[in-house]
Amino acid sequence: MIVFQDLSAENMDIMTNISQMGSGKQNMLMVGLEEGTVDPRKIRIMFVDGEGVASYSMSNAGVVYFVMLSYQRKLDDIEVGHLIKDISNTAENAPFIKIIVNKSHSRSVEKIEDNLLKLDSHSVYHLTPLKLKERELEEPLNNKFHSFDKTYLDSQEFTDFLENSDGEFSKNNITRMYTGAKSFKGLMLRGEEGPLAIGITYEIKPETASIQIIGVKKNKRNSGLGTEIHKALIKQAKKFASFYVGATDSNNTTMLRIFEKNGCILTDEQFMYSIIDNVQS
Repeated sequence: MIVFQDLSAENMDIMTNISQMGSGKQNMLMVGLEEGTVDPRKIRIMFVDGEGVASYSMSNAGVVYFVMLSYQRKLDDIEVGHLIKDISNTAENAPFIKIIVNKSHSRSVEKIEDNLLKLDSHSVYHLTPLKLKERELEEPLNNKFHSFDKTYLDSQEFTDFLENSDGEFSKNNITRMYTGAKSFKGLMLRGEEGPLAIGITYEIKPETASIQIIGVKKNKRNSGLGTEIHKALIKQAKKFASFYVGATDSNNTTMLRIFEKNGCILTDEQFMYSIIDNVQS
């Protein structure tokens, strides 16, 4: 028999065991339940023959609902069908539902094979400590690199670079993503014909940096420029952050090699799914 329960004080331990939640987060969740700041209807546990086998929590950003799913073991087709139906009902059959499974938050991270789900992405993550050496405080930027601020993102040169690079970003997306970024530092490698590689680092939360390689000029691919600018951006990030967090698709062998060459430590793995057709109750 498959049943679902809203989160409660009585089943809290079951949910936290499935989702690998630490005691600190568990205590915060319990306080949220008691104070009414956590909606227990958006945190559900799936039981199969009395055993808690999966749990999920749900939040939404506009019309998109994000579901953080954890499971104790691989789920069979019938169990996946019941789970998707419950998620759809909880989200009131919202048109856009993204189901996310993180290795660090689940006892099992096997890929879900089911005709009701479409795998959108399989990503790997790293969280790399940054330690600024004393000599790096005063060390000038290598003269191969040129720094820039956010105003450069509006320039025609930047627009031209995007059109002739291997990057996946549109100018509108970049402007939207980085306009409000804190501790913004942009770097480029320049040649006689203009920028050859461009990257950005910025603060995503206190003491934590993100790095984005915007792109490498198409005729300069596989020449080591991506690795070189990534390494320089790590050095810049050390000046305002203690950690660098990053991610890439598991099939992006180029970025995985760059991570490895520059000492990034892979720490997590994530699957993201979409429900092909929301299941009606």
